[in-house]
Amino acid sequence: MTAIAGRITQIRPVRVPVAPNVTEVETRVSLRFTLNGCLDSLLPVLSYSEVRGRSATIYVTALNANNPQSATARCAALPQATAQVSVPGSFQRQQVRVVFLGVPPEEQVVDGGRTQ
Repeated sequence: MTAIAGRITQIRPVRVPVAPNVTEVETRVSLRFTLNGCLDSLLPVLSYSEVRGRSATIYVTALNANNPQSATARCAALPQATAQVSVPGSFQRQQVRVVFLGVPPEEQVVDGGRTQ
């Protein structure tokens, strides 16, 4: 297993039912990951969010499941995988920061879709 970083592909607020005739708003962040090998897969993504005022930080752990057969497999392009994480409340792209845990610092933080 290897920790990997992803890219934000979409941020959108959605209404989520919490009781009959009651909804709350959460912001869903869609992420795309490039896997490390042709036969690798993405394990379930874990996240934790913090909201401070009008900004949100989502801490994400994403693991690439390394398949030993990827060492000899050939592919035209490395496979992609997607996942969604969410944070309570309604946020715009520039108000959301995603931190990928366990990856090198230069790949770790993504704000509104731009790697810092």
